[in-house]
Amino acid sequence: MKISKTYLQLIIFNQVSAAYLEKNKETENKLCSAIKQFSKQLTKIFEEYNDERDTRQLNNCSVDEKTKVILKDDKGNRQFTVEGEKKLKGELRELINKQVECHSRIPEGIDELIVTLTDIEKETFSGIVIPEQPSE
Repeated sequence: MKISKTYLQLIIFNQVSAAYLEKNKETENKLCSAIKQFSKQLTKIFEEYNDERDTRQLNNCSVDEKTKVILKDDKGNRQFTVEGEKKLKGELRELINKQVECHSRIPEGIDELIVTLTDIEKETFSGIVIPEQPSE
């Protein structure tokens, strides 16, 4: 089923699911399989996020007036004016909260697994790899 999540929700899902998979690496179950199936989508989604983040940084960094070359510090990091950095922070906040479409992977017959999840896992996995959970 097609769902809409923010980049932030997907980043959190990626972190929580990695911990869940590590915790359950000895006992492969339907939920682990669903997480792995859903996570395959994240590669392309995160590539798009990283590309957009990089574009926004390029659009806001300082450039030499004459040569139009990007200014960098001695460590090779892009430099920003105060205004450029403020604008970038706002744009990155907007980007991380942008909704993206993906496809949930909710397997049948996992009720016994859902009751073993922590509150954070339930909240994070809700509507993605487990049925929608009521908010507390």
